[in-house]
Amino acid sequence: MCMCLPNYLPNFALFSNLVRLKAELAFRGILHRHNQTTMQALMPNGTKLITILRHPISRFESAFLFEDFPAFLGISGSLNPLKNLMEDIDKFNPEISTVYTMRNSMSFDLGLGPEDFENADAVSNLIRSVRKNFDLVLVVEYFDESLMVVKQQICWSLEDVIYVKHNSRLQAWKKHHIPDKFKTHFLEWNKADVLLYDHFNEAFWNIVKYQDKNFWSKVTLLKKMSRKIAEDCLQPGEHKHDNWKKTVDKLILNQKMDPRMETLCRDLVQDNEFYLQFFRDLQCK
Repeated sequence: MCMCLPNYLPNFALFSNLVRLKAELAFRGILHRHNQTTMQALMPNGTKLITILRHPISRFESAFLFEDFPAFLGISGSLNPLKNLMEDIDKFNPEISTVYTMRNSMSFDLGLGPEDFENADAVSNLIRSVRKNFDLVLVVEYFDESLMVVKQQICWSLEDVIYVKHNSRLQAWKKHHIPDKFKTHFLEWNKADVLLYDHFNEAFWNIVKYQDKNFWSKVTLLKKMSRKIAEDCLQPGEHKHDNWKKTVDKLILNQKMDPRMETLCRDLVQDNEFYLQFFRDLQCK
């Protein structure tokens, strides 16, 4: 695997100073805000580019509390911060330096500047660029189907795509939703992301349509195997974090797991911060 990390990694790394890492896996992972020119200069020919999209409403509802937007907006004391934001959403116009862009964040991550959020031609150009430059665009709402498409195209085994869910919201926080009366306006406010998502959601199902006859049985098997690995590896019930991830479930290893599964289970429960540090340590060797 080729992991590419800048010496300093802000949330939207622009990759002006990159270090290449090599390991012995057959795919390449990049942590960055996408820039095709930088990508072509950095990565060898034949590199597969894959990204994933989520419906703008569910993405925002999830990120809103996980990234603690209420504190950022000064409404953390509100009993219904999502409703408070929706009532004044037009007042919020994030700059490119915003830590996590709240508006059209997927389009932003794929290269669209905030100044072009309402530029129909720029959004169309972004969609064409993503269609041209990315080998696959997956869909969060169809995660198992997405993993199966990846498996088929990269020639992985089913065991290569088994997973456990990370950062699932605790039940107590799942009650926070954008009120129905604000959803239409919210989607208009995020129109670039809506157009992006709708286009590639349709494109994804066109890919699925041409999968082999065993595709759906394999999707069912993947779901079953992933549920089983979660049951075997994880302690049942919800568990709260004692850090900033207060809104999501903490994964705790099952102390009664089969010892033969311990390495796999430990690998599956580690979060992105762990693996970022893991690759940084490799970088220093």
